[in-house]
Amino acid sequence: MDVGDLVVILTALHLEYQEVRRKLTGPQVHRHERGTRFEAGTVQGTSCRVALGLTSRGKRKRLQTAVDLFTYVALPVICMTVFWCSPAVPPLLVALSFVQALALVVLGWQFLRYAER
Repeated sequence: MDVGDLVVILTALHLEYQEVRRKLTGPQVHRHERGTRFEAGTVQGTSCRVALGLTSRGKRKRLQTAVDLFTYVALPVICMTVFWCSPAVPPLLVALSFVQALALVVLGWQFLRYAER
């Protein structure tokens, strides 16, 4: 592929990638010698050539998800476990702490659900 008059677009968002790809005429998949995959085509109605690549947010995103889960889910669960092991806890507070545990499960699920995007 000749790189003379070429616009390179890198994005980390799947939606943005798909929208740009829809504007290309005859997109073709190419692989760089080091393994990077990208698509190249022409913008519809023009002679503008575009190379389109999808980048990864993987490591940073996984690390942030781990920090969020530890901070907002694991630490409160540890505190509740210590609370439950205490011999002088009123039954009403134990019951309320189970509601809090359920809320933490929902919060953890939300973290994991939105981390996929």
